Amino acid sequence: MDTYRLISNEALSYIEIKMSPTLYAILYKGHYKVGSTDYYGWHMVSKKGNITITNIDIFSHSNKYITSFDGSMITIMKNDEEDDFSIIINGPIVQQIRAQNIVPLVVKDVAGNELETEFDLSDLLLKEEEGFLIFKDYIIGDDGIYLEYELNNSNGDKVDIDDAIEIKRKIKGSDYFEDVDNFILPIEENREFIYIVLFDKIQYTAEVSFNGVNLLEIQKTGKIKTFQDKLYYEYAISNFNLAGITLYEFGESNNIYNIVTNNLYFEINKEGPFSYYFNQNNNWYKFLINFENEPLPAPSLKNAIFIEEQNSRRVSFEILSTGHDDVFVNKATLNIFNQGSTTPFITKTIEGNLVK
Repeated sequence: MDTYRLISNEALSYIEIKMSPTLYAILYKGHYKVGSTDYYGWHMVSKKGNITITNIDIFSHSNKYITSFDGSMITIMKNDEEDDFSIIINGPIVQQIRAQNIVPLVVKDVAGNELETEFDLSDLLLKEEEGFLIFKDYIIGDDGIYLEYELNNSNGDKVDIDDAIEIKRKIKGSDYFEDVDNFILPIEENREFIYIVLFDKIQYTAEVSFNGVNLLEIQKTGKIKTFQDKLYYEYAISNFNLAGITLYEFGESNNIYNIVTNNLYFEINKEGPFSYYFNQNNNWYKFLINFENEPLPAPSLKNAIFIEEQNSRRVSFEILSTGHDDVFVNKATLNIFNQGSTTPFITKTIEGNLVK
């Protein structure tokens, strides 16, 4: 398969290429009448020997036209400005064109200016080589983690892409290529790509596949810990011991944490959506938390009993768990009601001498 590309400073109206002594093609923009119908657009006339074929208004539906001729597939493309044309040829005609060194070319722009020239195929034909994309490093960005790859040639030497004319890629199995600037992708990528890197004299084709990340569910355990006078909710991932990992946090603020405990702890007043990544056993994992500022559970009474003594009664009570490591009570108020009444007839408050 060979690709020929013609780029002009002005919009074109006529292109004539003599591909071999017996084969030439003309693209022109204008009118073509069939019976009483007048077609205006781009038309193609191709001739091989004594056979002439005319294709009318080839770009009527899109800027890409595909046809077959003499056992070969020919794809013609143009841009909207009509100053950039590509002809892709796949089939036996490729060798016929390559067999001649000099290819005559005639072009006209919309103003009627004409250029008659020729180009030397020996200077244009690209050497094609298989390339290899080798993992280079992880990039910690502002919004996530990225994979960076570098291009190596078949000898294992790094290829400097600063001199590349273009880099394009497509999903394997797709027909659509997109232009890219580098080999950097988000760590979530899990597809297989084909890259084509074009230089002045050589073109590399490389395939690479990505594993993506494993998405995890994280749950709040209901426990609360105190550290340096701050309260933290405890979070856990089922069947995961997180001790020893490096945790990357992305959200309103970005942070990197070295985790030393099995579970994770986040301040109770943390708010907003955050993304987290970590690597364990050469596999990347990701989980999401949307923090909401929830009211902190207040201590409440679990049960209370009166203890009869010789000359008095004492009340003993237990505080319902709030998830805190410790709850200390330094003030308690006892209200005693008559049955059916909402107004206490005895109120007693004790401070400072309660036993945990």
